[in-house]
Amino acid sequence: MYTNQSIVEADTTDSSNSSFSEDKEPETSLDYIDHTYTKIEGNSKFYWLIAFPVGFAYWFGYSRLIPFLILIPKLTCSFNGGSDWMTWSEVEAWANPQTLYQIDYSTQDTISNWITELDLVCIPKFNLGIFGSLYFVGYVVGALTFVRLGDIIGRKPVLLFGTTLFWLASIGTYFATNLYLMYFLTFLIGTFEMVRFSLAYLLMIELLPKDRRNKYYAACTITESIICLIIVGYWWQFQNAYHILIATIVLSFVHVISTIITPESPKLLYSVGRFKEMNESLSYIAKMNGTTFTKDDIISESKSEQVLNEQKAVGFFESLKEDPVYRNNLFIMAFNWWVCSISCYMTLYYVGMYPGNLYVNATIIFVGDTISTLLANTFAAYFGFTKGFSLTFTFVFLTSVGFEIFNSIPQITYWWVLIMRLGIILCFDMWYLWQSEYFKTNLSSRSFAFCNVLARILTIFSPVIVTTLPHPILIITTLSLIASISSRYLVKQ
Repeated sequence: MYTNQSIVEADTTDSSNSSFSEDKEPETSLDYIDHTYTKIEGNSKFYWLIAFPVGFAYWFGYSRLIPFLILIPKLTCSFNGGSDWMTWSEVEAWANPQTLYQIDYSTQDTISNWITELDLVCIPKFNLGIFGSLYFVGYVVGALTFVRLGDIIGRKPVLLFGTTLFWLASIGTYFATNLYLMYFLTFLIGTFEMVRFSLAYLLMIELLPKDRRNKYYAACTITESIICLIIVGYWWQFQNAYHILIATIVLSFVHVISTIITPESPKLLYSVGRFKEMNESLSYIAKMNGTTFTKDDIISESKSEQVLNEQKAVGFFESLKEDPVYRNNLFIMAFNWWVCSISCYMTLYYVGMYPGNLYVNATIIFVGDTISTLLANTFAAYFGFTKGFSLTFTFVFLTSVGFEIFNSIPQITYWWVLIMRLGIILCFDMWYLWQSEYFKTNLSSRSFAFCNVLARILTIFSPVIVTTLPHPILIITTLSLIASISSRYLVKQ
């Protein structure tokens, strides 16, 4: 960290590297930070070497791995001591204690994972489902406890704590040989993945100039999709989940290192009046970018009264009660995230049930997700968030109506669902790109966690909806229509 002793006097009349004129007063206090970001952008070395690696949280995660880690392998079974082996679909091995079974590694649908290595083939399905439940419980616990500390203690220390514990828990899953230890580690991974995911995103966004945020978010999400494609391709050829765990452990360690050398968010420090630390963070960024953080650029403590007035309602519940704009934004954004979550599950259900090669179907999904991410940047830039969000949900509404009309034609249904999913992922990406504009900086991580947890809790019911209702896609039709209308009432803060 660099102190104010490294700050130098400079002629501030040259504003060639700034999009602001020197005599123009920024509209709000936090615009001072964006103003300074523009002036110290320099060679942008900091953004690629520091801020971008913080986005490692997007590049890997157990939310994508767990379905493969607990995938039940294909078996062959025998009733007569080892001859006349039958496939799993012909007989249930656990129904008869005398049945011999062996894992069928000759099929591409069998992966070496927790089920095969811990000998959990005949475990009751309820016990198998505990893995996913504990991961989700941990996710909620992380959101309700550690993530909120990111608004109080700071983004960096809580993120560093979360990434370190996530890395250690990942190592534990590779070596664990006990079912109950694996349960505990799965809970820890869910807890600290939530911390890592939420705060890494917020820190990265708050360290970037406005004109770079969309590009960096797109780079992270596209990289995530590419890595998912690599994972699917690797599993297709080698059917070994433990090799992917090794890659996860290595990338987790890189994330820990990148967090250590990342400064605290100047925007957060400004919003809570920690001006000395804020100036140190800005001078560190300037030095990395090959520029200087001049005395004129310092946001002095004389602004403290203005900051305190702007951030008067610093508490989450106090803001909900006293700030109608924040309350309106929070509930609309939480509802929209839930619509995206439940819609994603339903479309994955239909694609997953579609006959054919599992890996080919997964590849098509991830390619489609990448296309959506690319479109999100252009869409958001052209239409703006509120209008773009509303139009995207309208697209989901129309495609879901089309699905109901043509669902009797299997050849069309599969591709129609994929088109619908393009719109849903586009909504998701738009949410991530613009959510920071609609929440107060000192409440961002708690707002993010609130939306995430509420959406996940409500999405628990989606399996029941999909499996019991005759036309579950009509749920997407109804919710997307409501989201399209409600998005029009979002107001920037």
